[in-house]
Amino acid sequence: MVGYFVTQARQSGLTDAEIAMLIGDKTGPSIIAHTYGDLLPDRLLAQARRIRLTVTAGDEEAAAVMLYRTSFFQSRLTLLSRFQPP
Repeated sequence: MVGYFVTQARQSGLTDAEIAMLIGDKTGPSIIAHTYGDLLPDRLLAQARRIRLTVTAGDEEAAAVMLYRTSFFQSRLTLLSRFQPP
């Protein structure tokens, strides 16, 4: 029953920390992933696609870091998309 609740809560967008609080688990979000498994790849991919990265004009250092991280995230999204169920 708790496993079903955790799955539905995750699919509804709650974080593992929020779920842990709701089910009364004081050990925190790590126990949710350990006990009920990691996020499904399609859910993680959907969450990652929601990220919007922006840089303020004139901040070249931040722009360079953002470009590097964006390429890293893009490669992770590509990898995750290969594991989506048909």
